[in-house]
Amino acid sequence: MDTERGKKMKLRALLVVITTAHSVRCFDYIQTTFKRQIPEVSTGTLPLQPMYATQSTTRVACFETCHFTTGCQSVMFDGDLCQLYNHTVPGYNGDTLFAVVQRTAYSNEHDFTASKCTENGYVYNAPFSVCYKADTTLANNTYARQLCSQSGGRLMVIDSSMKQNFIESITFPTGVGVSNFRIDALKSGGTWRYADGREITSFYWGTGQPSNGYPTICIEMTSHKWNDVHVNYNHAVLCEKVL
Repeated sequence: MDTERGKKMKLRALLVVITTAHSVRCFDYIQTTFKRQIPEVSTGTLPLQPMYATQSTTRVACFETCHFTTGCQSVMFDGDLCQLYNHTVPGYNGDTLFAVVQRTAYSNEHDFTASKCTENGYVYNAPFSVCYKADTTLANNTYARQLCSQSGGRLMVIDSSMKQNFIESITFPTGVGVSNFRIDALKSGGTWRYADGREITSFYWGTGQPSNGYPTICIEMTSHKWNDVHVNYNHAVLCEKVL
């Protein structure tokens, strides 16, 4: 393997996020993000003396040790040995080394939750604690699910009257051909279910709905109520992130 050192390698990365509540002092939430990275060119140099070393049964436990240790900038976990370093280790060839790429503290739950809802066009609604995105891209049911998944979310699940109240409180964006927004629901064998398999037991149909016998559901822009739609018809998409 020594003859392979110094050769270019593909970049592989794995992000790990550790979050704790009521961690230290006045901060309610502390979040640490770790990243594994194998450099394109490896020096083969081993890290310097660690600031701290301990036995650890799992990689996650090792991450948590760094998370709670002031000054920890990188972690090496090899077998059952967890080593913490107060610096990064550039050029080391190994997939056991993780660097701290971000450590953030939040003083309250609202700021912490809102921080997780700031990418890919999502908006955080504090009164209802919902992270959502109304996408005017027209999509059939399959493509709608893909759109939400690609942006880190899922089709909106309306499984409570509070969630429906949230729907009725927002203003939908407009666009060419936009009249409905798809949500998570599929009828099969006469039963409506969410994507996770749970049966839908409460419905918030618009006047005269369902009227077509179609197997998926949209939110009507005008009434904010439910309307059954064809699985292959193109409609706008309502996504959410689970926080």
